[in-house]
Amino acid sequence: MKTNRLIGLAKAMAWLIGACAFLLALRAFLAPDWHEPPEVALQESEVEAVRQLLAPDLMDRQTLAGELAPKRFVLVGETHFRKETVHYFTGLLDDIDRRPMVLLLELPASVQPAIDRYLASGDEQEFDGIWGEVEALPLHDILRWAYLNRHRVRAVVAMDEDRTRIFVNRALLDDTRNETMANAMLEAARAHPGTRIVAYAGAMHMMLAGRYRFDANNRQPAGQRLLASGIDRDAVASISLTGEELPVAAAFASPAALHLRGNAGLLPYEDFYDYPVYGVSRVGELHTHIVHLGPLTRQETWVPGSAQSAAASNRTE
Repeated sequence: MKTNRLIGLAKAMAWLIGACAFLLALRAFLAPDWHEPPEVALQESEVEAVRQLLAPDLMDRQTLAGELAPKRFVLVGETHFRKETVHYFTGLLDDIDRRPMVLLLELPASVQPAIDRYLASGDEQEFDGIWGEVEALPLHDILRWAYLNRHRVRAVVAMDEDRTRIFVNRALLDDTRNETMANAMLEAARAHPGTRIVAYAGAMHMMLAGRYRFDANNRQPAGQRLLASGIDRDAVASISLTGEELPVAAAFASPAALHLRGNAGLLPYEDFYDYPVYGVSRVGELHTHIVHLGPLTRQETWVPGSAQSAAASNRTE
């Protein structure tokens, strides 16, 4: 009898494994094509020509902040898990005018209660409810900035989906994250009239056009969806923070922000992304600015129970 049960269990496992393999094969068959963009590597003879092309539209962070002042929506795209992108972002927020803002972050919605508790108390033990519960991006320095500047920050919103929803959507060849992010921005704008809406997420979420990774409509970025909702493009800035991985990094004499309103915006998007983007050809279609930060270093995520003793000093204005 026991042998029969084991045989039956083995057959059931084999059937389950076979069914899973079939479903994975079917998913791979139905998945949209992935086309690697052509690799861009500037030759030495090309670097100086591209550098001269970029030079008229280069600016420092303070000048960039001045250009952002009249914008209602400021979308900032990061290179994930890098210290310099977060540092530049918080510095940019310091440089911009004193207009009140709503800050939306690429963090799962499930951590919103922990964010609210931290902003109310300044107690970094609440970080355990964010980075101790999920694999969230290491954006703790942005939350620290928001706490210190809570007189300006009307709300901080975790605008991303939870892991379970993302997993199920990916299994079904679907993606709703960009739609969720765009809806969160629009809701913040409705709920907080007169404020600036500042969103911080991966650079491709913040693009204003195209379809990234897969040539499918569900891969339209949040920035593009914002425009499709009726927001005037002149009211939106989209900034990509990047480093040495930038294909044309050699053309930047030093770290700087690049406005894409001029000839630089006519460059092929492949000069700035080594990732497939469909439906566009020029980088100026994707962003209003590119910021080259130079070498980037990895930022580790929060370790549960590691609230710093410096937290108390961070609670002063």
